[in-house]
Formats: sequence, structure tokens, C-alpha cells
Amino acid sequence: MKRDPRLIEFSREHHLALKLGSTLAKAKDLEAGNAAVDEYRTFLLAHFLEEERDLLEIIKKIGNDAVGEQFLQDHKVLREFLQQKNLSLEALQEFGKQLIAHTRFEERELFTLIQEFWDQSDEI
Repeated sequence: MKRDPRLIEFSREHHLALKLGSTLAKAKDLEAGNAAVDEYRTFLLAHFLEEERDLLEIIKKIGNDAVGEQFLQDHKVLREFLQQKNLSLEALQEFGKQLIAHTRFEERELFTLIQEFWDQSDEI
């Protein structure tokens, strides 16, 4: 399915999130892993806020509570990682895995539902 133009910027940002997630999931160097988190912290926090601002109302209109709950719960868990300074190697790797899983969920499930909703409604 071709990505709706209203979601393209989020998908571009997801590419960066997947790269970071992959780096962290394979992390062997504690200092480098924490430096990567530090570098992307502000970007990711802003990304979550933008998604919630722009997509939460649409998710509610779709009426799929499970998807909406996962969306918010994933953001909560990822924010908890980002609030910590100097994560352990195990925590860095887990954060990477969670970030990958969440990004794939949004791209494969959430965005598909949103696009189908837009295609079937007059939603602008």
C-alpha cells in the first residue's frame, strides 16, 4: 500500500528510529550506546508528541481500542527508557528491541488502519 502523504514524514522519521533501534539492539559498547540515545532523545520525544497530537484523534475515530492502547503504552515504555541516563547494556539492547517493535507496529498495523479509515471516509 502506498503511504498516504499525511503519513510520509512520520515514515521518514521511522527510518531513523529503526536505525537507532538496530544499533542499540546490537550494542556492545555501553558508552557508544548511551551516546546514541543522548543524540536521539529530543528527536524521539518530539516525534512521540507529534504522533499523539496528529494521530490520536484519528485512532479514536477508528474505534480499535487495542491499537490505541498499544500505541500509547508503547510510547509510555519508550519514554521511560529515554528518561533514564546511562542505561545498562541490557537496557540499551531492550530499548532498541522495543523501539524496533513499536516502529514496525506503527508502519504495518496502525498506519494501515489509518489509511483504510481515510480511504473510506471524508476525513481530511
